[in-house]
This record gives sequence, C-alpha cells and structure tokens, in this order.
Amino acid sequence: MKPSAAAEEARARVLSQMPTVINRYNDGEESMSDLAASLGVGHIWLRAALVERGVRIRGRSEAAVIRWRRKQERERKP
Repeated sequence: MKPSAAAEEARARVLSQMPTVINRYNDGEESMSDLAASLGVGHIWLRAALVERGVRIRGRSEAAVIRWRRKQERERKP
C-alpha cells in the first residue's frame, strides 16, 4: 500500500532533519513511539530510517531504564 501524501511529506521532513532526530533519540529524550508521534510518522518507519543510518536501537531494558530516570527527574522537580 502506498503512503498518503501527508505521510510522504512527514517522512521527507523527518529525513531533512535526521541529525536532530538522531540526537533526540540518542539523548533519550523520547521513546521511539513518542518521537515518531511527535514527528508525524510511524514508529516502524522511523526505526527503519534510524537503523539504515547506523543508529543503535535501544532494547526494552534500556528503554525502561530511561523511562524510570525521566520519571524520577519529574518527581524531583518542585
């Protein structure tokens, strides 16, 4: 099935911003799903695009640790 015009536009926008997207993912700012949603693309497509560029994808355990750290940081803020 061919992606819609809107999906193609979103993908083109993400590809043009790939260094920033890679930094956001590597910095642990967001999960793959959250990052994809914020960019308007599917998480499966985003994962493939990152892998294609040599980005190491976090496993479930590493992702859980990052979520836990973010939760702890939010709880510490007054």
